[in-house]
Amino acid sequence: MHVAMFTEHFHKDPSGPRLSAIQIARALVRLGVRVTILNLGPRTRIERVEGVGDVIHARYTWKVIPVRYGRHRFCARQLHAIHRRDPIDCVLAMGTWVGAGAALFSERSGVPFVLNPRSRIAHKPGDWKYDHDVAVANACHAFVGVSETEVAGWCAATGITRDDRFFAVLNGFDATVLDGDVEPPPGVPHDAPIILSMAMLRKSKGQHRLMSALDTLEDLRWFAVLAGGGRGGDDEWVREHHAKMRLKDRVLLTGTVTGAHWRWLYHHADIFCLAPVYPEAGGNAYLEAQAAGLPVITSSGGGNVELVCEDSAIVVPRGDTMTADIAAALRKLLGDAELRKRMGDAGRERAKLFTWDRAGHGYLEAIEFARSTAAARG
Repeated sequence: MHVAMFTEHFHKDPSGPRLSAIQIARALVRLGVRVTILNLGPRTRIERVEGVGDVIHARYTWKVIPVRYGRHRFCARQLHAIHRRDPIDCVLAMGTWVGAGAALFSERSGVPFVLNPRSRIAHKPGDWKYDHDVAVANACHAFVGVSETEVAGWCAATGITRDDRFFAVLNGFDATVLDGDVEPPPGVPHDAPIILSMAMLRKSKGQHRLMSALDTLEDLRWFAVLAGGGRGGDDEWVREHHAKMRLKDRVLLTGTVTGAHWRWLYHHADIFCLAPVYPEAGGNAYLEAQAAGLPVITSSGGGNVELVCEDSAIVVPRGDTMTADIAAALRKLLGDAELRKRMGDAGRERAKLFTWDRAGHGYLEAIEFARSTAAARG
């Protein structure tokens, strides 16, 4: 069986979309599936990825045509080009823009497609982008959400009745990524408990809530590292919030960290805190933190709570009291090293449950469902 995985953000390195695409593809290959990864990126090129093969990067060149009318046609054309060389049995579309291309390709070729939107539906009724997303979700032969929360959120937001074509497949984690050389990022001290937050700098990720909570903990020993890049207004807004802190000298914004610096932070941190202010679909950082033995503080209502457990995490409610609740959770953990250890040990066991092979089986089930559904439709 030949599966074409079409993704939108594979070229961003490092990134969650790239990591998950590679690991899901490798898991499918181990299950006997041939996978071609096609990426909608900034330039046209071929990339070789170990355990998968060639990744085809296609640059969107139809600039004179508005994205609304041109992108899905461009994406469909890329799939047709692959299909002519090596017939595709199913398309796995990672994102709604490439999903629209997969829908058009499916309509013309009869090849089924599985949609993984990779996040909650971000648009509201009345917006053409909302209508676009609903149309793609209705057209797919199977739908994969990265958590039960994401699947339920899409059905609630679109009014689509959940049926057998909806699958919730949590991401996996390879703990060996924590092995290797370590080196402290510049500016991180060694004489205080380290609070780590690993995510892109965005309002939605809640770093401003964490910083506001830290500003109330002047009497305690701690140093916080907010590791992650950003772009545009969100990045600037979070950095401006940092500049207004009374205790800003005890909070370091590192930008994107990789390799030895990334591993050092997970190995030497004492607490992991990432509490989004919206119902996030899920996040690999929670698995990374648990595998590293860190107690977790997160927020309610998102797929993140499906990755942690009661013994490994403190879950604070989203809402008006969120800042105070984060501060209380930090105060509790900073004051109890034994509790941190117990939660960290529970987290290590929890993270072991989430393997990429398990995720691969989930995607293969969705792919096989899509193919049988298409065959039944004739």
